[in-house]
Amino acid sequence: MLNSLLLILCSLQLTTCISQNELNELSRKFKYYHAAVRPAAPDNFVSDRNGTFFNIPVEMHLMATRIVNRNLYLEVIIVMTWIDERLRLRELKDRFPMPSEYLPWHPSLVFSPTVTSKHTTLAPTTGTMNSYSTIKTTVECQTNAWKYPFESFTCTLSVVPEGDETLTVTQFHDLRSDTQKLLTNVFLGDYPSCSLEFIFRSEWPRALLSSFLPSILIVSSVFFAQWKRRKIQILVSLAAMIGILIMLCSQRPYTATTLMDLWLCSNFIHSVFLVLIDLTLPARRVRYTLMVHVDEEKKQANPVKIMTTCGFFG
Repeated sequence: MLNSLLLILCSLQLTTCISQNELNELSRKFKYYHAAVRPAAPDNFVSDRNGTFFNIPVEMHLMATRIVNRNLYLEVIIVMTWIDERLRLRELKDRFPMPSEYLPWHPSLVFSPTVTSKHTTLAPTTGTMNSYSTIKTTVECQTNAWKYPFESFTCTLSVVPEGDETLTVTQFHDLRSDTQKLLTNVFLGDYPSCSLEFIFRSEWPRALLSSFLPSILIVSSVFFAQWKRRKIQILVSLAAMIGILIMLCSQRPYTATTLMDLWLCSNFIHSVFLVLIDLTLPARRVRYTLMVHVDEEKKQANPVKIMTTCGFFG
């Protein structure tokens, strides 16, 4: 793994400048070289019961991931290797980058997302070509919107050949930090696909503090206000309804109906139900009247307590 990483770093530091001797050798080779013709080196082919295929080994190096507004920022380096026997230069020893005026054969590939930068190096003694494709972009992720705020997001990076070549992932290195690994899980696609699947959870603790906890406190206030006077009951219930409506309108990252909408609507219906009860049932207030009964024989007044109820708003 360390050797592979060092090779990538060294290759990325290479510039398009090559020596005059290397340029002369390439000029001589490319007089009869056709980039449209695929290399025919036997090491490029693999055979199975389905036939013989042009196989391209692939190395994937995941450098970084970062969650950005329910999408995922990726930094990936994809290395592909094949042998072009027509570009064996016995006089040269060191690997060098291919200049833009001499384009060798490349497999026709579809990258999703698109490649940010790409360059190719050549090992002249063996004719080994290494293609380095760098992807630094933000990938749009898919999710089930109705699960908000407990949804999970899935993002995919894939490389698909347009021809009959096959891509075989021989090595995958996750070079991210421990924090990034904890936040985002990555899975390698099954053969013959050449893909990476990223899965991460939404930030539900933020929704817990900004929506669930306030709504619980609001409904609790309405419930405990039922032991107060009628005016206080109605004022608290109306204030709770307005607060829940504001939360319902502001907490909508999706156009579809979500679990958050269901929760806030249930709280709103509960508050409305309590208001209807307060307005429908008559107000009851206990009034105590003190009457005095005078005992003529003992000349002593005995207080008598009589309880009456009033059915009007007090």
